[in-house]
Amino acid sequence: ITPTGLAADIYGVTLAFSILSTIVLGLRVTARIQSMKFAIEDALMCVGWLINMVHNAVIIYGAHTGLGTPDSGIPGGPTGVTIFLWQCFFLSGYVFIKCSICITLLRIAVNKRHRLILWILIGVSVVSTVFVQLYVLLQCRPIAASWGEVPGTCVTSMITVAITFIISGFNLITDVTTAVLPFIIIKDIQMGKEKKRAVIVVLSLGVLASVATIVRLPYATAYFATSDYMVGMGDIIMWTVVECDTALIAGSLPMVRTL
Repeated sequence: ITPTGLAADIYGVTLAFSILSTIVLGLRVTARIQSMKFAIEDALMCVGWLINMVHNAVIIYGAHTGLGTPDSGIPGGPTGVTIFLWQCFFLSGYVFIKCSICITLLRIAVNKRHRLILWILIGVSVVSTVFVQLYVLLQCRPIAASWGEVPGTCVTSMITVAITFIISGFNLITDVTTAVLPFIIIKDIQMGKEKKRAVIVVLSLGVLASVATIVRLPYATAYFATSDYMVGMGDIIMWTVVECDTALIAGSLPMVRTL
């Protein structure tokens, strides 16, 4: 299928963010290796980027196979393979990105309360991700019923929507905290005013990840759709691309210019 309308938007946004995040990560890795400071947070970000690229590749493939396209434009009707794979890779990549950001902040945080908050964020992110992954794999029996390949028994859409809102709530809390906490931490660090302003501008990009989480929440009702299901899910999925890649970019740019 040639992507048009929303499908074309999904394709364009995903491709653009994939290229941009890859460039930024490449600059980060180069800077860290040259300064001989490549550490665990850099490795975690690289793992997060790798899974995120698989996530984005699935979405680009989906844009060519019905994602974001009305039922009438999909030969043979919609298939849920793209949705299932997206569910598998979305949070599994994002958790590495979040943990990388938190560990980076742990290296400069001296206040015990700030450090405790960061460790709690890591714990919440890991636990919620494991929970979602188990739910995705166990929501239908047999598992192929998840994308409609064979008949089976699945949980109701109401449960999926409820979990979506709960996990999105956790994501919003962790996104906002990781976006705001750096400003509080940096305020107490001895750093030139010009450099501090530059770092704050870069870190403020993290707020956009929180905005993306908020924007996609109303689209969760797409799980109830009985027609044009791939259109509603397309809106949700496009905003997860913005959320993940913006966090990756915001978490990597400060490393290009070492704190």
